[in-house]
Formats: sequence, structure tokens, C-alpha cells
Amino acid sequence: MRKLLESRRALTTIRGAALLGALALAAFLTAGANGCAQMHGDSTSIVPPQSVEMDDRVLARFKDEVDEYVVLRKKALAKLPALPDKATPEQVAAHQHELTSAIIDYRKGAKQGEIFKPDVAAAIVRVMQRELAGPEGEGILKAIQQGNPKVEGTPNPRDPSKEVKSQVTVAVNAVYNPAAPFSSVPPSLLLHLPPLPEEVRYRFVGRTLILRDTEANVILDYVENAIPDPSQAKPVNGPPGRTSQDTEEKSDDSGAASNPPSGDTEKLRLPLKEGSVRFAAMGDTGTGSKAQYEMSRQMAAFHQKFPFEFMIMLGDDLYGGSGPGDFRTKFELPYSALIDAKVKFYASLGNHDNPSEANYKDWNMGGKRYYTFRVIQGKGTPNAGTGVRFFALDSNYMDKVQLDWLEGELKKSSSEWKIAFFHHPLYSSGRFHGSSVDLRKLLEPLFVEYGVSVVFSGHDHIYERVKPQQGVAYFVAGSGGSLRKGNIVQSTGLTAAGFDQDYAFMMIEIDGTKLYFQTISRAGNTVDSGVIEHAPFEGGTEPAKPLPPKPGAPSVPTAPVSPNPPTTPPTQTPPAGKPPAQDAKPQSKPESKPAPQ
Repeated sequence: MRKLLESRRALTTIRGAALLGALALAAFLTAGANGCAQMHGDSTSIVPPQSVEMDDRVLARFKDEVDEYVVLRKKALAKLPALPDKATPEQVAAHQHELTSAIIDYRKGAKQGEIFKPDVAAAIVRVMQRELAGPEGEGILKAIQQGNPKVEGTPNPRDPSKEVKSQVTVAVNAVYNPAAPFSSVPPSLLLHLPPLPEEVRYRFVGRTLILRDTEANVILDYVENAIPDPSQAKPVNGPPGRTSQDTEEKSDDSGAASNPPSGDTEKLRLPLKEGSVRFAAMGDTGTGSKAQYEMSRQMAAFHQKFPFEFMIMLGDDLYGGSGPGDFRTKFELPYSALIDAKVKFYASLGNHDNPSEANYKDWNMGGKRYYTFRVIQGKGTPNAGTGVRFFALDSNYMDKVQLDWLEGELKKSSSEWKIAFFHHPLYSSGRFHGSSVDLRKLLEPLFVEYGVSVVFSGHDHIYERVKPQQGVAYFVAGSGGSLRKGNIVQSTGLTAAGFDQDYAFMMIEIDGTKLYFQTISRAGNTVDSGVIEHAPFEGGTEPAKPLPPKPGAPSVPTAPVSPNPPTTPPTQTPPAGKPPAQDAKPQSKPESKPAPQ
């Protein structure tokens, strides 16, 4: 193995599909440019190659240091009880605590510069200078600032429309503050940094690049002033300027920033077709606020008339920590009525989520930060067998390994509907964050090439239905438990419909070539609805058509809520139903397929 590595150290441009486990970092030292193509039996790939312009000796030294840490980490893990893929909050917390303590003990006396040695740190700073000065620099910097704890805070449980900042101490062997968000690391930058194994991650705290253990949250080393120009560390949130991919049309304001009158009942507009696929979507929920509890009551009320079988979660599932108390007060209690009704939850990770949450039993992630599952329409119905394939992605850390996996799964999927969900929106008119342009440049070509029909995201605390982009329908549904009132920028030209005056969630029904949707506010009102046609499963989806209530449509008795978005502390007891039983097993058609990492 050593001879093989030494014979390939002459490579300075890295092309590789990353390997698994501790060998992932070795991808840039292999001739792996065709690894993904070989894996899937296809000679073509539209995922850009890993390309790191560093001295080969510097790369090898960095790899050796990271590999040495991974070996140490495995020794620590070997002494701990194995964490099951479907763990309780108590098991997740205990395992993380024990691993954190073991790693700190093993690395006692570790100092800055032992992994990021001076020549490695200097090389990384040069990469940062080059990338930030290049044509993608603005998008890269904007992505870095999203979730950066020096820039962004955490929603206040008393009033989720406001934020509180959490300090992060940057020091070797310090534990990253679990209440603080994680910065995004833009995918185009990851393609130019040395790749890492799953056990460790790059993150930014202000201008500093840190290396942290993925689960243990221990800061292993850091590079100060990795963002070289102090002026570049200032907040740059907000929608970027137009790009060639953004529509040039004016916003039609059809529903943007509207606030429908409240009533005691609301008509269900979804058709309730026999055997249809029924699910809901919510994002940015885990505040533990009174608003989140009121939203959960509304979800339970509509579930009585539209019994959706599962819920996709669009990230920021737990704000301010992921201890057992957080899981209970920010998920299990507010959604107890849905859990008791056997609704299954499929989560994706946001910039406020600890990666260890992937092991939580009721989020069905199988211990993986990205995964896929398939749902099939019921037998004996007109559209029996229509397949819907879901792809849950980790938009916080879209490295080449994940991109290669996504391309491979999209290629081999024969499902009629392909639906992706993740945290950061590729298109958004939200003033605070806006479109994730850097992420879009890598994901959108895959969606268009391999027939993704619909994409759901959160991050911006609004609801927005974006006009179809290159045949793909995009929804931003990030107001499930957090809200930025009046945050939709109406001049982007992206908005087909939007709502930023109160909290909201979505209900979706798929029957054959049609996807029906209805978006419900905290007060129980319909703020948007429509039907998207995707026929005959070739080419892109069409713009949504109106979906008015039909004569005789069921009326939903809406849950009573505060007249305005609440700014008071959450209730201390579950508002509907009982606390979820620990042994409750949801019954649902989807079968999840974890990502092979």
C-alpha cells in the first residue's frame, strides 16, 4: 500500500470518487476519476472532479495526520457500546458524550498545528485566496456565512422570529457549542480542498477554518485567518444578484405576503384518490416554541381528514442542542398526536442539526446523513405501481462522495417521480438567505439530467412556490416552527406564490402523473394550493394549475390557535395526544435505503 501511495504522489490535480471509511481521504491519491462511472457501469458523469492544487508532499502529510487521527478514533470507539441505527435520544447523547470524553483523553496535550501543519495551513490559505478571488468567490463566501456562528444565531424559543447568538470557543480539544449553528462549506470549495473521511469535517467559525469530529463535536485543529481579507468575514446574507439561471420575469405576487382570514373550518382541496401517495412537508421546526406547538395541533387536525402516511423534514429539526430534552420538547411532545397515529418521519439535516441526530430512531435516517427511499402507489388502483423515489440530502456538506452517490442513485432509479429534499434552497426569494447559488451549480445539472421532478427545501423561514426552473418544481417550506415575517423579496422574479405572515406546512398527494399540494397556515387557512402534472414522465414538470375546493369536499375543523404568531414561551405539556410510546412502530409503505458510505 505504501509503495502504491508513493508512486502516485506526483499527482497535484486530484480526480477521484472517494473511498469509504478511513480510506476516504486516499481518494485524491488514486486514479479514481472513473471510479463513479465504473461503480455504476456507465462511462459518463457530470459531477466535477476533485481538483486540489497543492504540493503532493503537503497533501500526503495532511493525509497521514488525518489517517492517524482516524485510527485513534477507532480505538476509542472500540471501547464503547455500539450505537444502533435507530437509537433513542438517551442512547445518542450517551454515545456522543462517551466518545467526546474518550477523544479528548486520547488527545490530551494536542496543540494547534499538529494536523494543519504550517505548510498545510499555508496551502489551504492559498486555496481560499484563489477561490474567493475567482468567479465563484461571491457565492462561496455567501455559503460560508450561512450558519457561521459569528454571523447567524438560533431562533429564540419565546419568539422564533428573533435570534440569539451562541459563542463558539475555538481551541484544540474544545467541544463545539451544541447550541450554535454549523457553517455551510460550499461544494465548489470542497472540490478544491483535500477530501476528508466521514469521521471529520471542515467548518468555519468567523474567518477561522476548523477541523472537527463529526459526531464527537471536538475541534481537532484550526487555521486562523483562512478567510484572508477581514472585510470578507462581514455578513453577506440576502438574495444574490440575478444569475443567468434566474428568471427575468417580474413577480406576479400571486399570494406573496398574503394573510388569509381565519375561520373555524377549512376545505380540503386534495382529492383523496384511492391508493395515492400522501405525505406532508415541514422545515425549520425544532424551536420548542408555542408557535411550533400550535402548528403541530393544526397538522394533527388536518391529518384527521387527510391521513398522510409520512412527513419529510427539511432540516433544522432541533435548534439549540440535541440532548434527550431537546428531542422530547422539540419533537416528541409537539408531534405526539402524529406519532401516535403511526405517521413516519424522514429527516434531513440543517445547519442547526448535529450530525449525530441521524441515529435517532424516529427520523429513519439509518445513521446516514443522506439516503433514499421509495413509495409505490397501492395495488388494485388505477395508477397502481407508480413509483415515487425520495432523495434526502445533506446540503450542509455536499462533498464529492455525496455527489457521486446521488448521481449513481438517480441514474439507476426507474421511479416515475423523483423527489429531492434538503435544507438549503437552490432558489429562494427569502431576504435573509436567498438562493444557494453555489449549491445550485452542482445539484441542478443532476436534477435536470436525471429527471428530478420536485424539490423541497427550508432554511429561509417563509413559504414560497418558485416558478418552475428548467422543468423542476421548487418549494421553500421553512416556516414550520420559525418565521421571518415580511421576508419575501418580491422583485426576484422567482415567486409563483408565497406566504411570509405566519407559519405554514405542506400536504402533498401523488396520483399517477399528478402531484396535488395544499399549504396550510398556523391558523388553518389555505395559503396556496395546486396540481403539478408530470406526463408522460418524460421531460420536466409543468407549472402548477389552480386547485380550488370541489363541491362536497371535506371540511376540516381547524385547531384553535393564537390570533397572531405567538411570542410567548411554549406550553409545557403536549397540546394534543399523549407523549409518544418508546416502542411505537410506525406503519408506512416506504422502505428506506441508506446511503452506502
